[in-house]
Amino acid sequence: MNSDTFDEIISILAKCERVDLIAELKEHRRKIVDDDWKPTAKEIRESKKKEIYSDSSGSAEEESLTYSVDQNGFYYLTDSD
Repeated sequence: MNSDTFDEIISILAKCERVDLIAELKEHRRKIVDDDWKPTAKEIRESKKKEIYSDSSGSAEEESLTYSVDQNGFYYLTDSD
């Protein structure tokens, strides 16, 4: 991986306050970072692909839920079968 990618990972870990993982990665930076690495054309194409989402496919379809309310006013899902 190149240096920019490594720094981005360190930044994300810092936002998550994972000092332990940052220290571990920094110890092995020389083994991880290869500034001469260049992505292949296939890797570049794969990274540019966009997923197309639709309201009419997959989990975006409308679902009906069945629920009940107990004596304390709490809602809970029940089987709709």
